[in-house]
Amino acid sequence: MSLSTLRFSIWLKLFALLFVLTVFTPSVVLAKRSAPAVVAPISKSGVTYKLEREAVSACPIAPCKDVRQRLVARKVDQVVWSTELYRVAFDKNLETDVQEIYPRSMKFQAASIRIEDERAQNYVIDTTSGALVSPPKAVLYVFGQSDMGLVVNEIKPGSIYEKLGWKIGDRIVAVNDKPLLTADDIKNLPKVFEVDKTVGSKNLTVTFVRDGQVLRATYTIN
Repeated sequence: MSLSTLRFSIWLKLFALLFVLTVFTPSVVLAKRSAPAVVAPISKSGVTYKLEREAVSACPIAPCKDVRQRLVARKVDQVVWSTELYRVAFDKNLETDVQEIYPRSMKFQAASIRIEDERAQNYVIDTTSGALVSPPKAVLYVFGQSDMGLVVNEIKPGSIYEKLGWKIGDRIVAVNDKPLLTADDIKNLPKVFEVDKTVGSKNLTVTFVRDGQVLRATYTIN
């Protein structure tokens, strides 16, 4: 083999190595999720209905803090009624931004108000009394339950997950800032990593919990 051929072979191998690192090496930083757009208040017959959050001292797990989401009805400056929709129990040892659950929409529905949160949970509230019609009581969300995200239990050699650097025990909680909250979210996860050949590549940001720390990794997949 000539010297020029040997040099070409070395450069070719270096280029291939750099390509693999570019495609599969994540940039891991502490997770930081941006809050979605605030759901605007709605009004009818002189009454304004507004979603409000507040901290609560009582907490069902430890160590944690508790935040509750309320719907408050006001006429001028007077509170007509206030109804708790759900609570979120946060683990203080983890980043709070990936544990947050925000309201997604609010609208009038006949003589009631329908609200949907990020977990696709719907709440129906009677506009006159403020009674929670559905569900029958406020919902409690506790971060770390089995339905919050996907726990990596197996990684097959050569799989995309091995190339992404995931480890057994990692809990994948969000992709591109969209929480994995339902069975369908988890079922469709492999499709997220598929690349449209007409596009050529795409960027993905994955939020996951590893050894009690919430991390955020950015990948470019070809």
